[in-house]
Amino acid sequence: MRKHRHTQSRVPSKAQHNNFNAAHALESVYIDLIEIDAFAHAAREAIVELRCPSNRVERRTYNRIYTLVTKVADEARAALLRSEALVAALSAHMEARSTSADTAPSTPRS
Repeated sequence: MRKHRHTQSRVPSKAQHNNFNAAHALESVYIDLIEIDAFAHAAREAIVELRCPSNRVERRTYNRIYTLVTKVADEARAALLRSEALVAALSAHMEARSTSADTAPSTPRS
């Protein structure tokens, strides 16, 4: 029987994960932001549908909730727009990089 050929002399003690993909990570964050944006705007619509406050204390509470929900909805929308721009920029960068790699002259190896 032939001796088994070992491709590695030893196994590394720390596993190395080389499967990180920045485009997939950014896309995942973008999808999460879409959900947050939808929830924030649904909350804004829900607060508008509440009955009008009948006294001063209720009005103050209503105004605080409305202000908070509106601020969150606005911030969620701004984050979503920024992430859309980042996804578009990354897509353009990756497209340009793949195009330049396709058109680059191959260098002969010595």
